[in-house]
This record gives sequence, structure tokens and C-alpha cells, in this order.
Amino acid sequence: MMLELLVAGAWTGLAAYGAWFFSSAKERERAHKHLEELVEESTRKLRKSETQYREVASNIPGIVHQFVLNNGSYSCPFISDGVHAILGWSPEEVKADPCLIFDMIVPEDNTSVNQSIDESAQSMKTWTEEFRIKAKNGKIKWLSGTSSPHLLPDGNILWNGVLIDITERKKAERAIQDAHKYAESIVTTVREPLVILDKDLRVVTASHSFYQTFKVKPEETVGRLLYALGNRQWNIPKLRQLLEEILPKNTAFDDFEVENNFQSIGHRTMLLNARRIYREANKTQMILLAIEDITERKRLQEKLLRSEKFAAIGQLAAVVGHELRNPLGVINNSSYFLSRKLKDVADEKVTKHLKIIERKINSANLIISDLLDFARKKPPTLKQTDLNIILTSVLSDSSIPENIKVTTKLGEIAPMLLDQEQIRRVFQNMILNASQAMSESGKLIIQTSKHDNSVEISFKDTGVGIPEENLTKIFTPLFSTKANGVGLGLAICRQIVEGHGGNITVKSKIGKGSTFTVKLPVERRVKSEK
Repeated sequence: MMLELLVAGAWTGLAAYGAWFFSSAKERERAHKHLEELVEESTRKLRKSETQYREVASNIPGIVHQFVLNNGSYSCPFISDGVHAILGWSPEEVKADPCLIFDMIVPEDNTSVNQSIDESAQSMKTWTEEFRIKAKNGKIKWLSGTSSPHLLPDGNILWNGVLIDITERKKAERAIQDAHKYAESIVTTVREPLVILDKDLRVVTASHSFYQTFKVKPEETVGRLLYALGNRQWNIPKLRQLLEEILPKNTAFDDFEVENNFQSIGHRTMLLNARRIYREANKTQMILLAIEDITERKRLQEKLLRSEKFAAIGQLAAVVGHELRNPLGVINNSSYFLSRKLKDVADEKVTKHLKIIERKINSANLIISDLLDFARKKPPTLKQTDLNIILTSVLSDSSIPENIKVTTKLGEIAPMLLDQEQIRRVFQNMILNASQAMSESGKLIIQTSKHDNSVEISFKDTGVGIPEENLTKIFTPLFSTKANGVGLGLAICRQIVEGHGGNITVKSKIGKGSTFTVKLPVERRVKSEK
């Protein structure tokens, strides 16, 4: 149809031009014949061009089309053979009734397609849309459409464009989405925190358990550098080096241990594993970092090792204690006999040395008592006891130097199940250690307070402090930094407190002092011994 219109238009124009230009009949006849030849040649070329156009259009994957919008209705001047392969209609059927295509659009997508066409008509911008159709054979297919609008002289709009079948692409995209959701569901159910990092070590995503464990939110995590998170607890040179080598060298690492004070959750020991992963969707390499909190496991392992070590030391202490106490008793009796015998005849020097012997015997007896107490691991005899009264009594009996100012802050604490003598011994040791740490002068603040289901007793001094390398050793039996210390005082204190179901912790800074905190449970069931 378009070809006939073009030929007719060309003939009319050329004929008018010839009539005006040639005046004689002979010349008009010759011109008319020439014009006919020109029209015939033009028609032949146009037909050849149209044939070539149709061949090209038929070989283009998809549906090449022309649609005209005329006062809300559509006409289809041209549509390629691809319409039959994709939709099931022949080109002639669609040109006769363009609404066949529009009627195929699934109801859920119909509104968006019509809106996009209206927007293209109003703005005269390229129409693009992805939508579903129900083909003639009943199958649902995805089409991607692109058309350029042109305003015709009569005011109608002509779209030249193409529709491509993207059903397989959509299936692939859906498969990738399903795989991604499947992977995410696995990640979500894993208890250990997981983090995915990009090549710059920025957080791409993290598992739900990561946010729960470290008490952080996605908005303060995603997109940030790993070593900048929190209080920069991950800014560890060795860890950074290992992570930076994973992608370029295709390496991995297991069981990298991180011990740190983490923001919001405190001191923790973490075990890290890392692997290279490949994201098919956007062809990128990433790092999967798995984090396991082994704080409790390490604590139990250390407790087991400590128990085994204490048991061995206890057995040795029991043997040594008994073996030393017998000869020490003989020495004590001999010293007493000599003191009585030489009471009136001994000179001042002899009397002085006898008193030194007596003091050293008492000191040795105390050490032996500590050894035996540590070896016996005597279980507490629990009775309802006022903890503040025990503490006040210990303070009144303690010989604290006058240059040390003692401040007590006693909270309101109900009577608790305690072994009065054992707890008394713990308090005596805490006060003695604090006094010895402040040889010249200082302050000792003793505070009791209730926290939920436990009571805390803190002893804060302004003494010399404890070196960091010794903080993990001070509760070890026979470890002491004192010249005359045996190293059993704090070990026995820990043993007593743990026997009550509590624990002792210490914080210290050199030159600033130390704070020992005893934590005891408020409610404790007395275990019946068979």
C-alpha cells in the first residue's frame, strides 16, 4: 500500500513539473515518455528496496513492526514474519487486526503497557517496556519492546520498533534470583556470623547472626570497610594482609584467632575462616568471612586445664604440707622449751633470735595451712549471712596503715547463702593485697551493690598497678610478684568464690591502681552430698 502511494505521488509531481516546463506538444510527449521511464525505474528500485527490507526484517530475531496510533485505535502498516514464530499469528492476521497483539498481554501487565505507550505518545520519547503475553498456543512468554515514535503530517503517531522474546533470559534471571534466595536462606540459618566483602574489603552484606552477635545495624555496617567497623576492632595488620591476598592469589585461611574488646559486647575471642567466592550474576569476586565466637569454649578449656593443674599442685601441696608440719612442730616445741629454759639467763641477743624463730614458725604454719586448704578444696557450708556485716567485721579487724584512706559504699543487700569463714578469708586477702600495693599512701574504695541476680563487691586501690602480662597469671597457684609471697592467696580466693558459683575479675593500669571485683549469685541451691 505504501509503495503504491509513493509511486502515485511521484507521478503526479513529475507530471505537473513537465507540463509547466515544456510548451510544445512534441516536447511534452517526449518529456511524458521520459517521465514514465523515470517512474518505472523508481518503482523498480522501490520494490527492490522493499523486498530487501522485508528480507532483513524477517532475519532479525524478534518482531519488526510499524504501529500507527489514530485517535485511540491502532493500525499496523508492517510487521515481520517473526510474529508467527513468537505469537502464533501470521503477519496478515495482525495487520488486519492489530488488537490481536494487545489482547495477548496478560491482565497484570496490561495497565503498565498502556501507560508506557501514552507516555511515549505525549513525550515523543522512545517506548521501552518488558511485559508478558499469552501466545496463541497458550504459553506465557516475556517480550521486550523498543519503538521510536514519529509524528506524521496528519497528526497521527507512527512507531517503528522491535519486539524481542526474552522468555529464556527471564527464566535465567529467575533461576539466579532463586539461587540467591536459597543461598541467603542458608546463610540466615547458620548460627555463626557471616560477612561478604568486596575486593576493597567493604561489607557487601552480612548475615542476621552477625548483626545479633555484634549488636549492630545494617545501615552502620553495609558499605563500610571491615577494619573501620565498631571501634576498629578488626583493624589487625595480619588479618588485613590475609584478606588482601585472597582474591589476587586465590588463597584462603582457617582458624585465625582474634582476641579483642568489641564494641557493645566486650571482650571476646573470635575464630575466623575466609574463602574466595564468585558471584555469577554480576561476574564479581568476593570474600566470604565466617566468624565463630569461641570465648566460652576457650574459657571452659582454660578452666579444665586450670583444674587439672590445680589438682596436681594440690596433691603436691598436701604431701609437702604434711611433711613440713611435723618437723616444724618439733622446731616450735624446741623453740618454746629454749625460751622457757633461758628466760632468766639468756642475753638480749639470744632472746631476739628466739623471737625471730617463733615469728618464722608462725609464718611457715600459715603457708602450710594455705597449702592444705588449697589441696583440700573444702566445699562451702552455706548459711543465710549478711555480706555487709562480714565485710565490716573484716575491716575492723584489719591492720590497714594510717596513710591509706578507706572509703566504703555499702549497698542494700538481703541475706545470702554464704560460707561466712570462706568469704571472710576472701575479703581479708583482697584488703591485704590492696594495702600492700599502696606502700606509701593511697585510697581504697570498697563497694557492694546488687545487679539483677548477683551481688558485686569491688576493691579499688590507687596502688602501683599490675603489669598487663601478669593479669592472666595472678590467680595461678604459686605465682607471686612479692619478695616473700608464695602465690596461693588469690588462687584460694578464686577457688572459694567459684565454689560459691561466682567469679573474680581484675582491671589494672600501671601507676593508676587495680580493681578486683568479686561477683556472687544471690540465689544458690545447696547441693546435698551423698
